[in-house]
Amino acid sequence: MRNWSSDVTRVKPFPQTIKMHHDFNRCCCIILSVKLNIGCGSKPKAGYVNIDLFDQNADRKMDACNLDFDDNTAESIEMEQVIEHLGFIHGSLALSEAYRVLKDGGLLVVETPEIDSAFKQYLQSSNREKKAELLNWIYGLEFPGYQHKFCFPKELMLEMLGGIGFEILEISDVLYDGFPAYRVRATKRHSGIKQKLSYERKNALAGIRMNGIEDYALAVDEEKRRWEIK
Repeated sequence: MRNWSSDVTRVKPFPQTIKMHHDFNRCCCIILSVKLNIGCGSKPKAGYVNIDLFDQNADRKMDACNLDFDDNTAESIEMEQVIEHLGFIHGSLALSEAYRVLKDGGLLVVETPEIDSAFKQYLQSSNREKKAELLNWIYGLEFPGYQHKFCFPKELMLEMLGGIGFEILEISDVLYDGFPAYRVRATKRHSGIKQKLSYERKNALAGIRMNGIEDYALAVDEEKRRWEIK
């Protein structure tokens, strides 16, 4: 006789909310919701699916621009010190993917360097060591996954989140390892059109990658044209 309970164990590879359904000695599981920690690096969080493309501490190796989760399945998503590593276009796509995967009313938390304060501290400091540390904070390190491709001023971040379909709850200045950063908390507003756009962006990026467009400028132009990123 088949052991259904062992099957259920195998389909639970990471923390999530599970609903069990019994029907004539048959058991199946339905994933109701999940919490994602995207770009976990060396700091995985308990109770979350920890995702990273490079770090071995992750539960799942996954691209932030192409999340392997269904629409409307996550109750919360955290992106701590991640989006600056992706660049403007792919950072926009990662926020769009977060919108697609979040449930209506789900929480998004984004934290990233506060570029204005970082440059101000650099210009005002006379300490060479401090200035070098600030340059690393602004530009990142020359290792895969550690480079900073684009820093997002607060005004741009708020504009991007609003355009994708998020409602801003709070924005606050924080310190990350002693360096200036800011954190945005936003919630997903229900919109059938915005949801469809997020799904189309995901498919469009997959098509670009599948067709092997190697010229990044061409890919950016295609993304801007199809997704109306301004």
